[in-house]
Order: sequence, then C-alpha cells, then structure tokens
Amino acid sequence: MGKYFWETSESIPDGLGFSAYGPLHFAWIGAFIISAVLLSLIYRRLDNRKRNLMLKIMALLIFADELGKYFLVLYGHHSMLDYLPLHLCSINIYVILYHAWFAKSDRVKEIIGNFLYALCMPAALAAILCPTWTRLPITSFMHIHSFTVHIMLFIYPLLLLAGGLRPRFSVFRKAILPLCGVAVLVFVFNKIFDTEYMFLNGAGTGNPLSFFEGLWGNPGYLASIPLLFGAVWSIMFGIPALWRRKVDK
Repeated sequence: MGKYFWETSESIPDGLGFSAYGPLHFAWIGAFIISAVLLSLIYRRLDNRKRNLMLKIMALLIFADELGKYFLVLYGHHSMLDYLPLHLCSINIYVILYHAWFAKSDRVKEIIGNFLYALCMPAALAAILCPTWTRLPITSFMHIHSFTVHIMLFIYPLLLLAGGLRPRFSVFRKAILPLCGVAVLVFVFNKIFDTEYMFLNGAGTGNPLSFFEGLWGNPGYLASIPLLFGAVWSIMFGIPALWRRKVDK
C-alpha cells in the first residue's frame, strides 16, 4: 500500500479507501475530539504572550500541511488545477496565517476571529464528519493531510473561543459581502475551467450538499447553501447571544 503514498483521489485505483463511519473514520474522529479538548485546556492556562505564540505555531503547522499537499501534487505530476487554494477551507488557511502573524488591530482580529468561528469551524467539522476523500487509504499522504488540516482548521478558532472570543453576528456580517464577492469569482472560475471549488459547480459526493442536489438538481442545490449557513449561524450566534442576555440579567 506504500506505493500509493503519492496518489490522489483522481489517480488511485478503486477499492483501497475507507468507509465513512467505519473503524478508521471513528479513530480519526476520536483523535480530533481528544486533541481539540486538550489543546483548548492548555490554551486557557497560558498567558497572552504564550497564547499568541501557540496561535502562530498552529498557523504555521496548518500552512506547512497545505504546502505538503502542493508538493505532492507537483511531485506526483498531478493536475494543479484541482488543488488550488479556492475551497473555503483552503482560503481559511491564509486567513488564519494573516490573523496569527500579521493582524495588529484588536478590531481586525475580532472581525477575523468571528469570520473563522462562523465559517472555518462548521466547514472543517463538516469535512471531518463527511469526508469526500474516502477513496484514499491511510497510507496515502492526501488521506492524512485531509484529516489533519481540517482538524487544525477547527481547533484554531476553538482556541480563540477558549481565549475569550465573543461570537457576535454584528461583527461577522462585515465579512459577508467580501465573502460573497469571492464566491462569485470562484463560481465564474469553476464555469470557465470546469472545477468544483466551494462545491459551486456540483455538490460532489459524501457531503450534505449532495442530498440537496439529489432533491433539487444542479444548479438548484445552490439554494440550499444560504439556507444551511443561515440555520447554522442562527445556532452559532443565537445561543451565545441568549447566554449573554441571561448573564446580563
């Protein structure tokens, strides 16, 4: 199986992957939960200087994991067109890098923190729970990368929450318009090059959008995206708002 280390989902033979919610998948989910809890507890005990250092290290690890993917694609002579940083999770890697290393203003950090809370956490969690790379065995780098990078993408904003980030939709909404602009550009890119970034040119398989594509077809399933995000954000921002109101009273 080691000979498949450099393969991707497009190049690997059938029958070598894993089953969603099989033993291997549950092992990854267990590792995700344990690492998320432990790192959050460690982060809470640190002072501000050490917290900033931990965030910077985490951002570099995420970025290095992503660079490993690019190296594999180039070394394996695979098409880079399908591995550009145009998926939402890939974009979040660079947002995290900016947040950890370059953002100086507390206001900017708050906006980015809410952006990562609202978009990075649910997107990464959806990827971990509904992996689209089930064709790949654990001996494939892309299998390992796909789990580790999404686990770290979830944990980074979780650390921000552990450090006192207060989710506020009034802050996050400042990032919605730029996000919509990026989505439009990615949609056009998909149509020109027949790619599926952000799942805007086809829901793919193994993710929740495929259910709506089966119901409403393509492009009808696109209507489910704002509905799903609206439902998720209602919970993610609604519960903290109700809690703050209760505490204030």
